[in-house]
Amino acid sequence: MRAAHQDLLRAISHDLRAPLRHITAFAPLLRELIEPAPLPAPEHAEALEFLGTMEQAGQRMGRMIDALLALSRLHAAPLRLETVDLQRLVGQLVDELRPADPTGAIAWDIAPLPAVRADAQQLRLLLKELLGNAVKFSRGQPAPRIAVSCTRGADGQWQLRVQDNGVGFDMAQSQGLFGLFQRLHPERAFEGVGGGLALVAAIARRHSGSVRAQAAPGQGCTVTVAWPEALSEE
Repeated sequence: MRAAHQDLLRAISHDLRAPLRHITAFAPLLRELIEPAPLPAPEHAEALEFLGTMEQAGQRMGRMIDALLALSRLHAAPLRLETVDLQRLVGQLVDELRPADPTGAIAWDIAPLPAVRADAQQLRLLLKELLGNAVKFSRGQPAPRIAVSCTRGADGQWQLRVQDNGVGFDMAQSQGLFGLFQRLHPERAFEGVGGGLALVAAIARRHSGSVRAQAAPGQGCTVTVAWPEALSEE
């Protein structure tokens, strides 16, 4: 089974990327030929538009392959549990995300956070996706705000919450929200290929946990990740 998984990784990383590399390498060369060409104005503009669409499609395919690889590698990696200082980790990620909010408009509300038992690398990836999404979907709001908290429930589960007051979405349209390449907003409005929440869900499952979301249009979104406090390695 492990050998088959390694074969899949090789196929994704090499065989799928090979034709894509040709597209992304030759598209700029084609642009160099078309841009100075003495074509009639309408045909010239149309040719450049078609070329731009091709370039965008190639870039999107590259991002989709990256998402597939990340998900596949996650399933192949062993779970390495350790004590993770959530307060420190969230602080680091908030600092990393500040360039995505150049005006500093987002107000961060970070509750006192505990140390938890988890795979540090995977937990970092999970939080980076959740916080990045919160920034992306809230930074255009009049008074954007993102809150992060983590509490321990009576059932012995950690409840990690990331809440924003961004654009939100209609829960009636949220079926498959945590599936790979699922999007609730058009790509022209918000960048991304819809791979982040699938990664979040996979990490939660690797920790014997779950993830859920609650949202409303124009009122933001809250994502809650739950996993056992007493977690053992696979």
